[in-house]
Amino acid sequence: MKVTKTKRVIVLILSIILISMLFAGCGGGGGGNGSSGSNQKPTTGNVAVLVVDDTGNALSDATVSIDSTSGTTDANGNYVFKSVKEGSYTIKATKDGYEDAQKDITVSAGNDQTVTLTLKKKQEQVSADLLKDPSKVKSYRSIIYTESSDGSENKSKMIIEQDDYGKKQHIVVYEGDGKKSFELYVVGDKAKMSQGNGKWMEMPGGMIGQLTKGYIETFKSLQNEAYGAYNGWVKDPTGNVSYKVERVKQETVNGYSTTKYVLHGKEKTETGVELGTITLWVINKGPYKDYTTRLQITSVDASGKTEKITIDTLDFGKDMNISLP
Repeated sequence: MKVTKTKRVIVLILSIILISMLFAGCGGGGGGNGSSGSNQKPTTGNVAVLVVDDTGNALSDATVSIDSTSGTTDANGNYVFKSVKEGSYTIKATKDGYEDAQKDITVSAGNDQTVTLTLKKKQEQVSADLLKDPSKVKSYRSIIYTESSDGSENKSKMIIEQDDYGKKQHIVVYEGDGKKSFELYVVGDKAKMSQGNGKWMEMPGGMIGQLTKGYIETFKSLQNEAYGAYNGWVKDPTGNVSYKVERVKQETVNGYSTTKYVLHGKEKTETGVELGTITLWVINKGPYKDYTTRLQITSVDASGKTEKITIDTLDFGKDMNISLP
């Protein structure tokens, strides 16, 4: 049968369509096993970052970065780095008022991950005035207690009253059982002493200084230890001992409005041995501003036993009515 020109054209067109469909089926665009299109293996992964504070609350507007790529967390503390190439990275988070945080991560191709970074609030840089020496005050009363962690409390107590800028003094010492073991009155160049038995002995003027020195100097050395650490940090926070000063709160102590400070001391060595704490309640207003009305010195020995010395200073400026018995 004779094939017409029109039939040959139709056959040719059908052949072209058939060949095109065949190649399309072999190409991978239609879901076959080819190497192109959606069957390519992924080479990146997404990294979701959550930034929180040390109480677990989300932090917005924190800056997060991986290498040179950075972003800002949303209201829920989230940010997503998309299509991060596989490899090892350090992811960082920063925010004003908080310490920086970072974490090393590994990105695997095709695997998404979530990283949580916790930012700690920066310790407040305490700005404080220098403490004043109470011996410059006309009169005051100080009560010194000592106690230890071995079960003995108030094993001793000493009361020091001072008037007329130290020209009149009254010192009383109590032992752990509460019994008075020593009492001394000094008025000018005269003094009387008792060993706690109610009997008074008049002291010659030349002996007064030596007698009172042991008690007064002990009291002053305790105060100077605390004042020196505090004032030394305020003036020059360097040296062999590192003191971190923490402002805790305001409260009324011994009838005075105070600000409570805690000094955490440690040696500036590789081991950083803890030296204990000094807590001060500093009068924050009135004529006796920047004097301490209470201070506590807590120390720890090699065995772990703690000893606490508390000094309450009160009745600033009041007449102590000191006179010889």
